Amino acid sequence: MPTIADSAESVVELDRLAIERLLPHRGDALCIRSVRLLGRDRFDGAACWAASAPALAGHFPGLPIVPAVLIVEAAAQIAGAGLLAAAAGLHPDDNVGVLAAIRRCAFRRPVFPGQEVRYGLRVDQASHGFASICGSAAHAGQVVAELAFVIGLGRRDRLRPGDACTAAPA
Repeated sequence: MPTIADSAESVVELDRLAIERLLPHRGDALCIRSVRLLGRDRFDGAACWAASAPALAGHFPGLPIVPAVLIVEAAAQIAGAGLLAAAAGLHPDDNVGVLAAIRRCAFRRPVFPGQEVRYGLRVDQASHGFASICGSAAHAGQVVAELAFVIGLGRRDRLRPGDACTAAPA
């Protein structure tokens, strides 16, 4: 898989197959369609949810709205895939990015099934296996959410149910 270090123009596009190599999410849990690495600390990507997605079944009957938690999850997936793809020496089979904290979220407009949401994210700071991420999500040029959160990069073999997100990367 190409990495930022391999790319002369420092833009790397990840398709669905490349994303699946980096993230453990499958089926409806994989919210994102694409990721682009725009250098080591900037990522963008896209997500879209079908009306038939199980998470939308009861949210809200007669007026389906994509749950805010899915908008945040898609941002975390884009950041996790971007961080793993950009990190030299971290092999995705051994490491995973996890949502470690939500610092701030503001939801400006509803997102409806079938609407593509485009994300622009950047790393504010990174230290000891954690990256503080901020950015926004938009549909048709209109901001739908502003986000600030933390992704922890941890070794898969050190992450177990019930453990705190403190596993250092390999």
